[in-house]
Amino acid sequence: MCVCNVCAQVLQLLSARQLGPAAAVAAACGDVALSTLLAGAPTHAACQAEVAQQLRVWQASGTLGHIARGRLLVYQLLAGQVRVWVGS
Repeated sequence: MCVCNVCAQVLQLLSARQLGPAAAVAAACGDVALSTLLAGAPTHAACQAEVAQQLRVWQASGTLGHIARGRLLVYQLLAGQVRVWVGS
């Protein structure tokens, strides 16, 4: 993976509903697995459920804490696990 903060860039693009560019950024940084996941997300209805299920598996096995925070946020967003924070 390149030295760029790929997950931060991907999150920024995802927040603007730019899945294609987000996949391209991941690919350009050498993260082929994330790029493939992002590219398939809008075309596969089951993708959201599958990512959510994988997050549950990682949580149950105790490995969720070993995933980088930015990457975890990307997975949570793809799984539809979005938290809304209201500013003051």
